[in-house]
Amino acid sequence: MKLSEQKHLALIEAAQKEFIEHGFHLANMDRVCEQASVSKRTLYKHFTNKEMLLSVAVKSLVEVSPPVLNFTYCPEKTISEQLSYYLNQRVALIYQQISLATVRMIVAEFIQKPHLTTQYLSLVEGPDTALKNWLEVAMDEGQIVTADSGNLVKVIMNLFNGYFLWPQLIANIEQPDDETQEQLINEIIKIFTCSYST
Repeated sequence: MKLSEQKHLALIEAAQKEFIEHGFHLANMDRVCEQASVSKRTLYKHFTNKEMLLSVAVKSLVEVSPPVLNFTYCPEKTISEQLSYYLNQRVALIYQQISLATVRMIVAEFIQKPHLTTQYLSLVEGPDTALKNWLEVAMDEGQIVTADSGNLVKVIMNLFNGYFLWPQLIANIEQPDDETQEQLINEIIKIFTCSYST
């Protein structure tokens, strides 16, 4: 990789951190340059203005492939136990791997560019194939009533996002502590199993 390409990538990474931490309006280009170990002249050689830097920084985030959760049907465990495992993985995904701070930045700064916001939010709120496959196997095993697996994924994810994504994202409510997290996950499982378990 050429030196200019290395500097370009370093600026994008530094900008992502700066915009996530401070937002667009309070982001400081001097801090970006310091973090990337480049001069301000180099910064503006690669990006003509702050808006362009933000746009490129966000696009590099939304182009990332969604993380894949490790989740397969296990006949030795109950539906509730398996769903608990999955939902706890989901919580770790949005709070640790992706970060709500990142999502807040995307939504706040790109409210006028919904295609970028929608694309990025798909990383955290969209269903993954692992859950759909799990549901289909559970149906085949007679543990869940036969239904459209795609709709059941939506049921689970709507419940999950209602507790763990949207309140924190829109209302800026703090991430639930471990005890509250367990209670909320158990509530999701209770609602789902009462409705769909055989």
